[in-house]
Amino acid sequence: MNMSCLKLILENLFIYLESLVQRTPNKTCNSMSSSLSSIYLIIEWEAFYLLLDHILFIIRKELFSSSATTIKFQEKFQLLLITPTIKEQFLRTLKFLLQFIPNLSEHIHGHVLNLLSCMFFITQHDQPLAIQMIQRLLTTFQSYQQQSIVGTDKNQCEVMQIQSSNAFLYLCKNFTTNIIEYYSELFPFLCQLYRNEFQLTKTLLSITIDESSNPTLKLLDAIQILFFHKLNHLTTTTTDNNQFEDFYELIKPIYEILNISLQADTLTIFIEYLDLCSNRRESMNTIHYRRRSLMLALHCLCLLLRCAKQQQLDNNLRSKISMCFRPILFDYILKVTQFCNQLYDRQINPFYDILKTNLTYSDTERQLYLGTYESNNVTKATIPST
Repeated sequence: MNMSCLKLILENLFIYLESLVQRTPNKTCNSMSSSLSSIYLIIEWEAFYLLLDHILFIIRKELFSSSATTIKFQEKFQLLLITPTIKEQFLRTLKFLLQFIPNLSEHIHGHVLNLLSCMFFITQHDQPLAIQMIQRLLTTFQSYQQQSIVGTDKNQCEVMQIQSSNAFLYLCKNFTTNIIEYYSELFPFLCQLYRNEFQLTKTLLSITIDESSNPTLKLLDAIQILFFHKLNHLTTTTTDNNQFEDFYELIKPIYEILNISLQADTLTIFIEYLDLCSNRRESMNTIHYRRRSLMLALHCLCLLLRCAKQQQLDNNLRSKISMCFRPILFDYILKVTQFCNQLYDRQINPFYDILKTNLTYSDTERQLYLGTYESNNVTKATIPST
């Protein structure tokens, strides 16, 4: 792309963003939040974010290529494109967006968070902004998580948790070496947010766990990226048990949920615990909590297994990671696999005729429940709510 053209596009995008901010009210009234103009504003914010993200992708690709042969070109490119004027515009815009909290729509607020994350590269010129951005994303997630736990506006909270976790995951994927600098401070806080997510299953009525949008899985994905990056860059002499204590922190919530969910000794008790026959012996909130907790734990386990499998670890580290998984895989996954196989067996399942209309899973879901799930797949798993 022509350099002058790219600079012109950036300059016009900054002008357009200024106009967009001016047209976005900070305070919400009921008539405005549902009006046609507010819907158009939401669409505008999304379109602007997508456009800027595409443009910045081109810029980052040229500025931060890992190839040593392009270093001179990168330096020249940066001098020509990131001029003092452009740099100042980026920094000024970033500082403003860090303070900008639109109340008109959670969707607009979410686009602001994603705009911040795609502009992270410019924080190399102002390091405190990097810390402020991480704080903004994670405190936003925490705030809406706490609201959701107490049952406040669940839909808005879910949207904001998805958007803030998505923005943070973007940082961890694209700026891992920058974010890892704050690992010692970040990891305990991230683990607390991750543990809190399992409390949300008490207030959320939805049972579906969608890997493409679930905030818990996005948060866990971000944490494991940081963990494995840290692990991969430790020498044999510096790798100690503390590092694997960190991994246990990711396993513990899964283990605790499976320990509660899979206490059943027989298939009949398992069916009754999840109320798969819809006998309504427990409140629907209790049943939803049990089902969603089990599904969330299984999805988190699949994510960690998939990511561990993809790592290029030496045999010693791989063995230690495997030992972290061992209690879950042997104590619980064998049991849940056995139960799920028995659900489809007319000879073993006394409720087969009642359940057969409910056991309508997709091929991928069948793989997950029947123990043949290949962890490279992306799945959407549900237990029927009826």
